[in-house]
Order: sequence, then structure tokens, then C-alpha cells
Amino acid sequence: MRNTKNKSLILQQYITNPFLYNGRKFDIRTYMLLTTNNGKLRGYWYQEGYIRTSSFTWTLEEISDTYIHLTNDAIQKYSSNYGKYEPGNKLTYSELQRYFDSVAKNTNKHCNFHNDIYPQLKEIASDAIKSCFCFIDPQRTGNNFEIFGFDFMIDANFKPWLIEINTNPCLEMSCPVLDRIIPSMV
Repeated sequence: MRNTKNKSLILQQYITNPFLYNGRKFDIRTYMLLTTNNGKLRGYWYQEGYIRTSSFTWTLEEISDTYIHLTNDAIQKYSSNYGKYEPGNKLTYSELQRYFDSVAKNTNKHCNFHNDIYPQLKEIASDAIKSCFCFIDPQRTGNNFEIFGFDFMIDANFKPWLIEINTNPCLEMSCPVLDRIIPSMV
């Protein structure tokens, strides 16, 4: 085993079999609030989130095309197709469920977002925080809070994958879905 004490490592794997929304890649944004109050670290999961879609049909042949492969607004808002299919490239959980239901009619692959996917997202987020809670406000001397944005993908077998966790996630209200969710979450 090599000594990695003073080294940073990035481990990642591209999901080559993503579940697609109308042929396009998407991810799921969720939120968690972490607070430190009187030395106690607590986490609070926000029940609503949203779906972020890409602007172009997914393919592995164009691996360098960020409009196909990256779903965040920092990239997508510059696409000529931004907002072409969904306002602000955003969907609600309910809209995703309707799509799951329509896919099930044609493929016999049924998934219930709130029963099958959502509990796994919460569990993965909880495990992620548990894995590093010693480093989050390690002195626990103050009273503070931080909102985190968790991004997930679902593969073709409906398995959720954590893509990344953002501190200070974007809270821009750029479409009707965000106009409703962001103020309520904050």
C-alpha cells in the first residue's frame, strides 16, 4: 500500500449507462443544511429538489461536448438549446415520475421516484456527511450553518450515483421550478 498521507486523490467513473430523459442526460439536485449549534452538528434534508436536463441528445461518441454530458446551469445556460425542451432545463420530481410512468408502459421497467430513488438519495447524502463530519467545523466552537447542494444521477438500472456535493450551491431563480423551490428552501 502506498503512502497517501499528504496527497489529494480524485476518484471518479463516468456513468456510461445513464437513465435518460427523452434521450437526454439529467441529474437530480437536492439540498441539505448542516448546522453547528452549541457544539452539536446537525443535518437537515430539504424534501424538494429538482431535475436538471442537458440540452442535447446523449451519446458517447461526442464525449467532449459539455452540452451533452454536463447538466449544470454554469454550462447549459450558454447552449443554443437551453430552455428548448423544459423552462430553464428544469423539471420537478413529479414531472420525472410521469416520465418514469410513460417509460414503464413501453418497457415494463417501472420505478417510483419517491419510493425507490428518493430514500436512497437521502441515505447516500447521510453517508457522505458521516464520512467527513470530523472535518466539518472541527472545533465546533461557533454557531453556524451551511447549505449543501447534492447532485445525483440515475443509471439505466435506476441506481442512484452521487456526482458531487457543492458548498454554496447556486440559488439563482432562473425558471418557474426554481422560483418556487429556492425561496421555500432558503
